Amino acid sequence: MRKFIIITFSIFCCASLLLAETDTLRVMTYSVLRYDGAEDDQPRIADFQLIIGEINPDILVCQDIGDSAGAYSFWNDILDPEVYGMAAFIDIDGENDNVLFFNREKFTALEPDTLATDLRYITVFPLTYNVNESQPIIHIASAYLKGSDSPDDRQRRLDEVNVLLNYLADQEIENPYFLLCGVLNFRDSDEDGYNALVGDEQFYDPLDSPGNWHDSEEFAFLHTQSTRTEQFGGGASGGCDDRFDFILPLVSFETAEGWTYLPDSYTTFGNDGQHLNISINDGENSAVSEEVANALYDASDHLPVYMDFTYYIEEDNDVPLKNDLSAREFSFAEVYPNPFNNTAKLRFELVESGFVRLGIFNLKGNLVTSLYNGFLKNGSYSYSLNSRDITTGIYFARLVYGKRTETVKMTLIR
Repeated sequence: MRKFIIITFSIFCCASLLLAETDTLRVMTYSVLRYDGAEDDQPRIADFQLIIGEINPDILVCQDIGDSAGAYSFWNDILDPEVYGMAAFIDIDGENDNVLFFNREKFTALEPDTLATDLRYITVFPLTYNVNESQPIIHIASAYLKGSDSPDDRQRRLDEVNVLLNYLADQEIENPYFLLCGVLNFRDSDEDGYNALVGDEQFYDPLDSPGNWHDSEEFAFLHTQSTRTEQFGGGASGGCDDRFDFILPLVSFETAEGWTYLPDSYTTFGNDGQHLNISINDGENSAVSEEVANALYDASDHLPVYMDFTYYIEEDNDVPLKNDLSAREFSFAEVYPNPFNNTAKLRFELVESGFVRLGIFNLKGNLVTSLYNGFLKNGSYSYSLNSRDITTGIYFARLVYGKRTETVKMTLIR
Protein backbone atom coordinates (compact mmCIF):
# COMPACT_ATOMS: atom_id res chain seq x y z
CA MET A 1 0.00 0.00 0.00
CA ARG A 2 1.59 3.28 -1.09
CA LYS A 3 1.91 6.32 1.16
CA PHE A 4 2.12 10.03 0.45
CA ILE A 5 3.16 12.71 2.89
CA ILE A 6 1.55 16.11 3.32
CA ILE A 7 4.53 18.33 4.25
CA THR A 8 6.06 21.73 3.67
CA PHE A 9 8.95 22.14 1.26
CA SER A 10 11.72 22.24 3.85
CA ILE A 11 14.12 19.35 3.58
CA PHE A 12 13.39 18.12 7.08
CA CYS A 13 10.26 18.60 9.19
CA CYS A 14 10.06 18.02 12.93
CA ALA A 15 6.51 19.25 13.45
CA SER A 16 3.47 17.05 13.88
CA LEU A 17 2.91 15.71 10.38
CA LEU A 18 -0.16 14.27 8.75
CA LEU A 19 0.30 10.87 7.14
CA ALA A 20 -2.34 9.53 4.80
CA GLU A 21 -2.55 5.89 3.83
CA THR A 22 -4.36 5.26 0.59
CA ASP A 23 -5.73 2.17 -1.07
CA THR A 24 -7.88 1.88 -4.18
CA LEU A 25 -11.09 -0.10 -4.39
CA ARG A 26 -12.50 -0.88 -7.85
CA VAL A 27 -16.12 -2.04 -7.92
CA MET A 28 -17.46 -3.62 -11.12
CA THR A 29 -21.02 -4.61 -12.00
CA TYR A 30 -21.80 -6.86 -14.95
CA SER A 31 -24.96 -8.52 -16.23
CA VAL A 32 -23.67 -11.80 -17.66
CA LEU A 33 -26.63 -12.98 -19.74
CA ARG A 34 -27.87 -16.12 -17.99
CA TYR A 35 -24.43 -17.65 -17.59
CA ASP A 36 -24.81 -21.19 -16.23
CA GLY A 37 -21.51 -22.79 -17.25
CA ALA A 38 -23.18 -25.27 -19.62
CA GLU A 39 -21.61 -26.41 -22.86
CA ASP A 40 -22.98 -23.52 -24.89
CA ASP A 41 -21.38 -21.08 -22.43
CA GLN A 42 -17.86 -22.45 -22.89
CA PRO A 43 -16.95 -20.08 -25.76
CA ARG A 44 -17.76 -17.12 -23.52
CA ILE A 45 -15.26 -18.09 -20.82
CA ALA A 46 -12.26 -16.59 -22.64
CA ASP A 47 -14.29 -13.44 -23.39
CA PHE A 48 -15.15 -12.89 -19.73
CA GLN A 49 -11.56 -13.58 -18.70
CA LEU A 50 -10.26 -10.94 -21.08
CA ILE A 51 -12.82 -8.32 -20.02
CA ILE A 52 -12.41 -8.86 -16.28
CA GLY A 53 -8.63 -8.98 -16.67
CA GLU A 54 -8.69 -5.58 -18.36
CA ILE A 55 -10.75 -4.02 -15.56
CA ASN A 56 -9.13 -5.94 -12.67
CA PRO A 57 -11.84 -5.28 -10.05
CA ASP A 58 -11.52 -5.75 -6.30
CA ILE A 59 -15.25 -6.41 -6.07
CA LEU A 60 -17.20 -7.93 -8.96
CA VAL A 61 -20.97 -8.21 -8.64
CA CYS A 62 -22.80 -10.11 -11.38
CA GLN A 63 -26.48 -10.22 -12.30
CA ASP A 64 -28.26 -12.78 -14.46
CA ILE A 65 -26.33 -15.85 -13.27
CA GLY A 66 -28.38 -18.88 -14.30
CA ASP A 67 -28.01 -21.05 -11.19
CA SER A 68 -25.51 -22.32 -8.62
CA ALA A 69 -23.65 -24.29 -11.31
CA GLY A 70 -23.20 -21.04 -13.21
CA ALA A 71 -21.95 -19.21 -10.11
CA TYR A 72 -19.35 -21.85 -9.31
CA SER A 73 -18.31 -22.15 -12.96
CA PHE A 74 -17.81 -18.39 -13.14
CA TRP A 75 -15.69 -18.55 -9.99
CA ASN A 76 -13.57 -21.54 -10.95
CA ASP A 77 -13.42 -21.37 -14.75
CA ILE A 78 -13.30 -17.60 -15.34
CA LEU A 79 -11.79 -16.18 -12.14
CA ASP A 80 -8.86 -17.41 -10.06
CA PRO A 81 -10.27 -18.79 -6.76
CA GLU A 82 -6.91 -18.13 -5.09
CA VAL A 83 -7.30 -14.42 -5.83
CA TYR A 84 -11.09 -14.05 -5.59
CA GLY A 85 -13.48 -15.38 -3.00
CA MET A 86 -17.19 -15.87 -3.66
CA ALA A 87 -19.81 -14.63 -1.23
CA ALA A 88 -22.38 -17.16 -0.03
CA PHE A 89 -24.52 -17.91 -3.06
CA ILE A 90 -28.29 -17.82 -2.68
CA ASP A 91 -29.96 -19.81 -5.43
CA ILE A 92 -33.52 -18.57 -5.88
CA ASP A 93 -35.45 -21.21 -7.77
CA GLY A 94 -36.66 -19.89 -11.09
CA GLU A 95 -34.69 -16.65 -10.79
CA ASN A 96 -31.64 -15.28 -12.52
CA ASP A 97 -29.42 -14.76 -9.53
CA ASN A 98 -26.91 -12.29 -8.11
CA VAL A 99 -23.39 -13.31 -7.17
CA LEU A 100 -20.48 -11.36 -5.70
CA PHE A 101 -16.75 -12.05 -5.95
CA PHE A 102 -14.12 -10.20 -3.91
CA ASN A 103 -10.37 -9.80 -3.58
CA ARG A 104 -9.43 -12.21 -0.78
CA GLU A 105 -6.53 -10.08 0.46
CA LYS A 106 -8.70 -7.01 0.93
CA PHE A 107 -12.10 -8.32 1.95
CA THR A 108 -14.04 -10.98 3.82
CA ALA A 109 -17.67 -11.68 2.91
CA LEU A 110 -20.38 -11.97 5.55
CA GLU A 111 -23.81 -13.59 5.22
CA PRO A 112 -25.90 -11.80 2.56
CA ASP A 113 -29.51 -10.64 2.87
CA THR A 114 -32.19 -11.24 0.24
CA LEU A 115 -34.99 -8.76 -0.30
CA ALA A 116 -38.09 -10.22 -1.95
CA THR A 117 -39.89 -8.16 -4.58
CA ASP A 118 -42.78 -9.22 -6.78
CA LEU A 119 -40.33 -10.07 -9.58
CA ARG A 120 -36.70 -10.71 -8.63
CA TYR A 121 -34.78 -10.72 -5.40
CA ILE A 122 -32.36 -7.94 -4.45
CA THR A 123 -29.28 -9.31 -2.71
CA VAL A 124 -27.30 -7.27 -0.17
CA PHE A 125 -23.72 -8.46 0.31
CA PRO A 126 -21.81 -7.20 3.42
CA LEU A 127 -17.99 -7.13 3.29
CA THR A 128 -15.38 -6.35 5.92
CA TYR A 129 -12.16 -4.61 4.94
CA ASN A 130 -9.23 -6.79 6.02
CA VAL A 131 -6.64 -4.01 5.88
CA ASN A 132 -8.43 -2.04 8.60
CA GLU A 133 -10.99 -4.14 10.45
CA SER A 134 -12.15 -1.12 12.44
CA GLN A 135 -13.66 0.33 9.28
CA PRO A 136 -17.45 -0.04 8.91
CA ILE A 137 -18.76 -2.84 6.72
CA ILE A 138 -19.25 -2.13 3.02
CA HIS A 139 -22.65 -3.24 1.71
CA ILE A 140 -23.10 -4.03 -1.99
CA ALA A 141 -26.70 -4.39 -3.15
CA SER A 142 -27.22 -6.18 -6.47
CA ALA A 143 -30.50 -5.73 -8.34
CA TYR A 144 -32.09 -6.55 -11.68
CA LEU A 145 -35.21 -4.41 -11.81
CA LYS A 146 -38.24 -4.82 -14.08
CA GLY A 147 -37.57 -4.15 -17.75
CA SER A 148 -39.67 -2.50 -20.49
CA ASP A 149 -41.29 0.92 -20.39
CA SER A 150 -45.04 0.80 -19.92
CA PRO A 151 -46.58 2.75 -17.01
CA ASP A 152 -47.04 -0.57 -15.23
CA ASP A 153 -43.35 -1.46 -15.75
CA ARG A 154 -42.27 1.88 -14.32
CA GLN A 155 -44.52 1.39 -11.31
CA ARG A 156 -43.09 -2.06 -10.67
CA ARG A 157 -39.57 -0.65 -10.77
CA LEU A 158 -40.62 1.96 -8.23
CA ASP A 159 -42.09 -0.79 -6.04
CA GLU A 160 -38.79 -2.69 -6.19
CA VAL A 161 -36.83 0.46 -5.32
CA ASN A 162 -39.10 1.02 -2.32
CA VAL A 163 -38.33 -2.50 -1.07
CA LEU A 164 -34.65 -1.52 -0.92
CA LEU A 165 -35.33 1.87 0.66
CA ASN A 166 -37.60 0.29 3.27
CA TYR A 167 -34.86 -2.23 4.04
CA LEU A 168 -32.38 0.60 4.63
CA ALA A 169 -34.87 2.34 6.90
CA ASP A 170 -35.96 -0.80 8.77
CA GLN A 171 -32.42 -2.04 9.32
CA GLU A 172 -31.38 1.43 10.49
CA ILE A 173 -28.10 0.97 8.67
CA GLU A 174 -26.01 3.90 9.85
CA ASN A 175 -23.00 2.62 7.94
CA PRO A 176 -22.33 5.12 5.14
CA TYR A 177 -20.65 2.60 2.81
CA PHE A 178 -23.54 1.24 0.76
CA LEU A 179 -23.58 0.79 -3.04
CA LEU A 180 -26.45 -0.17 -5.31
CA CYS A 181 -25.24 -2.01 -8.41
CA GLY A 182 -26.98 -3.70 -11.29
CA VAL A 183 -29.49 -3.52 -14.09
CA LEU A 184 -31.91 -0.81 -12.97
CA ASN A 185 -33.54 -0.40 -16.41
CA PHE A 186 -34.25 3.33 -16.08
CA ARG A 187 -34.71 5.09 -19.42
CA ASP A 188 -34.64 8.66 -18.18
CA SER A 189 -33.94 10.71 -15.08
CA ASP A 190 -37.61 11.69 -14.69
CA GLU A 191 -38.67 8.16 -13.79
CA ASP A 192 -40.14 7.88 -10.31
CA GLY A 193 -37.96 4.92 -9.36
CA TYR A 194 -34.77 6.77 -10.24
CA ASN A 195 -35.88 9.87 -8.34
CA ALA A 196 -36.84 7.79 -5.30
CA LEU A 197 -33.21 6.66 -5.20
CA VAL A 198 -31.41 9.94 -5.87
CA GLY A 199 -33.90 12.25 -4.17
CA ASP A 200 -34.07 13.18 -0.49
CA GLU A 201 -30.31 12.76 -0.12
CA GLN A 202 -30.45 8.99 -0.53
CA PHE A 203 -28.19 7.72 -3.32
CA TYR A 204 -26.35 9.88 -5.82
CA ASP A 205 -25.52 9.35 -9.48
CA PRO A 206 -21.79 9.92 -10.13
CA LEU A 207 -22.45 10.81 -13.78
CA ASP A 208 -24.99 13.50 -12.87
CA SER A 209 -26.39 13.54 -16.43
CA PRO A 210 -30.14 14.18 -16.20
CA GLY A 211 -32.28 13.76 -19.30
CA ASN A 212 -33.87 11.17 -21.56
CA TRP A 213 -31.08 8.61 -21.97
CA HIS A 214 -32.91 6.29 -24.34
CA ASP A 215 -31.76 6.38 -27.96
CA SER A 216 -30.05 9.73 -27.38
CA GLU A 217 -26.91 10.86 -29.18
CA GLU A 218 -26.29 13.34 -26.35
CA PHE A 219 -26.04 10.47 -23.85
CA ALA A 220 -24.44 7.89 -26.14
CA PHE A 221 -21.35 7.86 -23.89
CA LEU A 222 -23.27 6.25 -20.98
CA HIS A 223 -25.30 3.56 -22.78
CA THR A 224 -24.74 0.00 -21.58
CA GLN A 225 -27.17 -2.03 -23.72
CA SER A 226 -27.13 -3.59 -26.21
CA THR A 227 -23.68 -4.55 -27.38
CA ARG A 228 -25.33 -6.10 -30.48
CA THR A 229 -27.67 -5.30 -33.31
CA GLU A 230 -28.56 -8.96 -33.82
CA GLN A 231 -30.22 -11.22 -31.27
CA PHE A 232 -28.34 -14.36 -30.24
CA GLY A 233 -27.82 -16.35 -27.07
CA GLY A 234 -31.00 -14.95 -25.57
CA GLY A 235 -29.69 -11.38 -25.40
CA ALA A 236 -31.21 -8.11 -26.54
CA SER A 237 -30.45 -6.55 -29.90
CA GLY A 238 -30.74 -3.00 -31.24
CA GLY A 239 -27.23 -1.70 -30.57
CA CYS A 240 -26.14 0.68 -27.79
CA ASP A 241 -29.11 2.91 -27.00
CA ASP A 242 -29.98 2.53 -23.29
CA ARG A 243 -28.39 3.26 -19.94
CA PHE A 244 -29.61 0.27 -17.95
CA ASP A 245 -26.60 -0.56 -15.74
CA PHE A 246 -25.70 1.62 -12.74
CA ILE A 247 -23.53 1.96 -9.67
CA LEU A 248 -25.13 4.35 -7.17
CA PRO A 249 -23.45 5.08 -3.81
CA LEU A 250 -25.30 6.42 -0.81
CA VAL A 251 -24.75 10.15 -0.42
CA SER A 252 -23.21 9.43 2.99
CA PHE A 253 -20.48 7.41 1.23
CA GLU A 254 -18.84 10.72 0.34
CA THR A 255 -19.17 12.45 3.70
CA ALA A 256 -17.53 9.81 5.89
CA GLU A 257 -13.84 9.29 6.57
CA GLY A 258 -12.37 6.28 4.84
CA TRP A 259 -13.63 5.36 1.37
CA THR A 260 -14.26 8.24 -1.01
CA TYR A 261 -15.21 8.28 -4.69
CA LEU A 262 -12.28 8.89 -7.03
CA PRO A 263 -13.45 11.67 -9.37
CA ASP A 264 -13.88 10.77 -13.05
CA SER A 265 -13.42 7.04 -12.38
CA TYR A 266 -17.01 6.00 -13.23
CA THR A 267 -16.64 4.08 -16.50
CA THR A 268 -18.96 2.34 -18.92
CA PHE A 269 -16.33 -0.07 -20.12
CA GLY A 270 -16.02 -0.28 -23.90
CA ASN A 271 -18.32 2.64 -24.68
CA ASP A 272 -16.55 5.34 -26.69
CA GLY A 273 -19.73 7.32 -27.33
CA GLN A 274 -19.60 6.48 -31.04
CA HIS A 275 -21.76 3.35 -31.20
CA LEU A 276 -25.32 4.61 -30.88
CA ASN A 277 -27.67 1.97 -32.32
CA ILE A 278 -24.80 -0.15 -33.63
CA SER A 279 -22.81 -3.07 -32.24
CA ILE A 280 -19.98 -2.28 -29.87
CA ASN A 281 -17.45 -3.89 -32.25
CA ASP A 282 -18.78 -2.21 -35.38
CA GLY A 283 -15.80 -0.40 -36.92
CA GLU A 284 -13.22 1.27 -34.71
CA ASN A 285 -13.78 1.49 -30.95
CA SER A 286 -11.50 4.11 -29.44
CA ALA A 287 -12.23 2.98 -25.85
CA VAL A 288 -10.87 -0.56 -26.11
CA SER A 289 -8.88 -2.77 -28.46
CA GLU A 290 -10.54 -4.71 -31.26
CA GLU A 291 -10.02 -7.92 -29.29
CA VAL A 292 -11.79 -6.52 -26.23
CA ALA A 293 -14.61 -5.03 -28.32
CA ASN A 294 -15.23 -8.46 -29.86
CA ALA A 295 -15.20 -10.05 -26.40
CA LEU A 296 -17.77 -7.52 -25.14
CA TYR A 297 -19.95 -8.29 -28.16
CA ASP A 298 -19.81 -12.06 -27.62
CA ALA A 299 -19.89 -12.23 -23.82
CA SER A 300 -23.12 -10.39 -23.00
CA ASP A 301 -25.69 -7.95 -24.31
CA HIS A 302 -24.71 -5.53 -21.48
CA LEU A 303 -21.51 -3.56 -21.00
CA PRO A 304 -19.87 -3.68 -17.57
CA VAL A 305 -19.66 -0.57 -15.40
CA TYR A 306 -17.00 0.15 -12.80
CA MET A 307 -15.94 2.94 -10.48
CA ASP A 308 -13.04 3.51 -8.08
CA PHE A 309 -12.85 4.58 -4.46
CA THR A 310 -9.81 5.53 -2.44
CA TYR A 311 -9.33 4.65 1.19
CA TYR A 312 -7.98 7.57 3.16
CA ILE A 313 -7.12 7.46 6.85
CA GLU A 314 -5.14 10.03 8.77
CA GLU A 315 -2.70 9.51 11.60
CA ASP A 316 -0.73 12.06 13.62
CA ASN A 317 3.00 11.38 13.92
CA ASP A 318 5.48 13.54 15.88
CA VAL A 319 8.59 12.30 14.09
CA PRO A 320 11.08 14.01 11.77
CA LEU A 321 10.53 13.03 8.17
CA LYS A 322 12.51 13.75 5.05
CA ASN A 323 10.77 15.09 1.96
CA ASP A 324 12.21 12.37 -0.25
CA LEU A 325 10.67 12.40 -3.70
CA SER A 326 13.51 10.48 -5.33
CA ALA A 327 11.29 7.43 -5.89
CA ARG A 328 8.35 9.49 -7.13
CA GLU A 329 7.67 11.61 -10.17
CA PHE A 330 5.48 14.16 -8.35
CA SER A 331 3.62 14.74 -5.10
CA PHE A 332 1.19 17.06 -3.43
CA ALA A 333 3.24 18.80 -0.80
CA GLU A 334 0.59 20.83 0.99
CA VAL A 335 -3.03 21.94 0.86
CA TYR A 336 -3.29 24.74 3.38
CA PRO A 337 -5.39 25.60 5.27
CA ASN A 338 -7.60 22.53 5.26
CA PRO A 339 -10.44 23.01 6.14
CA PHE A 340 -10.50 26.47 4.52
CA ASN A 341 -13.07 29.27 4.38
CA ASN A 342 -11.70 31.73 1.84
CA THR A 343 -8.57 30.75 -0.06
CA ALA A 344 -6.59 27.51 -0.05
CA LYS A 345 -3.04 27.09 -1.32
CA LEU A 346 -2.23 23.93 -3.24
CA ARG A 347 1.48 23.17 -3.52
CA PHE A 348 3.15 20.35 -5.39
CA GLU A 349 6.55 19.34 -6.69
CA LEU A 350 7.58 17.74 -9.98
CA VAL A 351 10.78 15.73 -10.20
CA GLU A 352 10.61 15.79 -14.00
CA SER A 353 8.99 18.10 -16.54
CA GLY A 354 5.69 17.07 -18.12
CA PHE A 355 2.05 17.86 -18.77
CA VAL A 356 0.03 18.49 -15.61
CA ARG A 357 -3.66 18.90 -14.81
CA LEU A 358 -4.77 20.32 -11.48
CA GLY A 359 -8.50 20.53 -10.86
CA ILE A 360 -11.07 20.72 -8.08
CA PHE A 361 -13.94 18.21 -8.15
CA ASN A 362 -17.15 17.95 -6.15
CA LEU A 363 -18.61 14.86 -4.47
CA LYS A 364 -20.29 13.76 -7.70
CA GLY A 365 -16.99 13.77 -9.54
CA ASN A 366 -17.79 16.88 -11.56
CA LEU A 367 -15.05 19.40 -12.31
CA VAL A 368 -15.71 22.58 -10.33
CA THR A 369 -12.70 24.55 -11.52
CA SER A 370 -9.45 23.91 -13.35
CA LEU A 371 -6.41 25.49 -11.72
CA TYR A 372 -3.85 24.42 -14.33
CA ASN A 373 -3.74 22.36 -17.51
CA GLY A 374 -0.48 22.40 -19.46
CA PHE A 375 3.25 21.78 -19.51
CA LEU A 376 5.42 22.47 -16.47
CA LYS A 377 9.16 22.12 -15.92
CA ASN A 378 10.45 20.25 -12.89
CA GLY A 379 10.26 22.24 -9.70
CA SER A 380 7.89 23.44 -6.98
CA TYR A 381 4.56 25.11 -7.75
CA SER A 382 1.76 26.78 -5.82
CA TYR A 383 -1.80 27.59 -6.96
CA SER A 384 -4.64 29.28 -5.11
CA LEU A 385 -8.27 28.22 -4.89
CA ASN A 386 -10.71 31.03 -4.16
CA SER A 387 -13.97 29.86 -2.57
CA ARG A 388 -15.98 32.82 -3.84
CA ASP A 389 -17.92 30.85 -6.47
CA ILE A 390 -18.27 27.47 -4.72
CA THR A 391 -20.55 26.31 -1.94
CA THR A 392 -19.70 24.88 1.45
CA GLY A 393 -18.84 21.18 1.43
CA ILE A 394 -16.27 18.53 0.61
CA TYR A 395 -14.12 18.73 -2.52
CA PHE A 396 -11.19 16.86 -4.02
CA ALA A 397 -8.03 18.41 -5.41
CA ARG A 398 -6.84 16.14 -8.19
CA LEU A 399 -3.31 16.37 -9.58
CA VAL A 400 -2.65 14.39 -12.77
CA TYR A 401 0.81 13.92 -14.24
CA GLY A 402 1.04 11.47 -17.14
CA LYS A 403 -0.65 8.29 -15.93
CA ARG A 404 -0.18 9.15 -12.25
CA THR A 405 -2.81 10.76 -10.05
CA GLU A 406 -2.87 12.21 -6.53
CA THR A 407 -6.16 13.14 -4.86
CA VAL A 408 -6.53 15.14 -1.63
CA LYS A 409 -9.81 15.76 0.19
CA MET A 410 -10.55 19.42 0.98
CA THR A 411 -13.30 20.90 3.16
CA LEU A 412 -14.78 24.35 2.62
CA ILE A 413 -16.43 25.90 5.69
CA ARG A 414 -18.04 29.29 6.16
